[in-house]
Amino acid sequence: MFSALILYTTFSFMLEIGIFLFFSKNLLKKTAIGCCIVMALTFLLSLPPILFPYMIGMLLLILFYFKTKNLFISCLISNLFFVITGMSFFLAFDLTDFLGSIHLTYASMLALSASLFFYLLLKSIDKRTRFLNLLFSYTQEHYFGSLCILSTWVLVFVLLGSVSFRSSSYLWLSVVSILSSFFSLVFSIMIVSLQLKTQQYRDSLKSYQMKKEYYRNLEEFKHDYKGLLLSVKSLLQENNEKEALGYLQTLEKYSEEVMQETEKQQIEKILIPAVRGSFYEFLESAKEENIPVKLFIPDEIRELPIDLILFIRCLSIFFTNALEHTIRDQTPVSVSFYKEASGIRFVLSNKTKTTDLALSELLKRGTTTKAQGGLGLYIAQKTLDACENAELSIDYSRESRSFSVDIFLIVEESS
Repeated sequence: MFSALILYTTFSFMLEIGIFLFFSKNLLKKTAIGCCIVMALTFLLSLPPILFPYMIGMLLLILFYFKTKNLFISCLISNLFFVITGMSFFLAFDLTDFLGSIHLTYASMLALSASLFFYLLLKSIDKRTRFLNLLFSYTQEHYFGSLCILSTWVLVFVLLGSVSFRSSSYLWLSVVSILSSFFSLVFSIMIVSLQLKTQQYRDSLKSYQMKKEYYRNLEEFKHDYKGLLLSVKSLLQENNEKEALGYLQTLEKYSEEVMQETEKQQIEKILIPAVRGSFYEFLESAKEENIPVKLFIPDEIRELPIDLILFIRCLSIFFTNALEHTIRDQTPVSVSFYKEASGIRFVLSNKTKTTDLALSELLKRGTTTKAQGGLGLYIAQKTLDACENAELSIDYSRESRSFSVDIFLIVEESS
């Protein structure tokens, strides 16, 4: 039993090293608690030892699904961590045991060192390619791909469980399962990356066409501007000041319409595809409901100092909330997203439906002004409160029926 405890604990620690290096402390805490529960169930129910890593794999899949809301991406990320942990475990325990005896403590240290090496290598690759960000920004669901990954887990579990632990068959099956999982994982990531790159190319083409149209209008305006000024000069020479003043006011309005950036041109300054997509979706939904939107995005936003999935989830909640409460009287929604000296600020304000509830009550779990019920504001506040570098401020005035959200993302200074 002591040997099994060492093996289970080592496997759990190897997985938690990866979670610590790539994800939030909150996910690390949930993973650690989940591993302890799975370990306790394995001992209490006298489950086969080979079942333990697959139960941990399913635990990781569930945790990632709650984070991404995408089964396919959850399967891919879980499989990635499962492959690294399984490879390290195989090298330290299975292979060394087959070649000759090794002390359990030394094997555990070797397994932890191997997993740390592989995770750091993965982090180095991710730093250059940003492939994890690409995966987390992928929203398309592939249930067949998810089924294939899960079926592979079941098949490998059945095959490994049917042979002796110390046999050469077990060793070769382990090698084949690790290699097949690795290559299928690489292939899946390449397919996802290709699809995302294609989408980014389409977005870039759309942006180019928008800018081309903008500069074409600008060139036409510059061509007409001299003639317009000559007309004003002629009116002034005739001492027709009143008509000249009216003409200048018309000219000023015309200039603003031509020179002002469109909403889509401002959104193009957001260089994070997933965030830019959320803004585009909000803008299109607002146009469908004939809701005016005032955007203020003066700076290029290249990266965020917060977990991308968490931020998009909160954006979706606030955008949906604004649209649902603005449809009735068609009042404008104001959205600002800009840089400050020590961080990035997102501000959204809109008119809301009349309610007798105070702000503190609106933020409680299960409290809503919707007929169907909802948890949006409660979830968003709980999510951002758990982030160390995020500050959330929500304001609601019953008198003016105004609702505003202010999110400040603190950028840590590099030492």
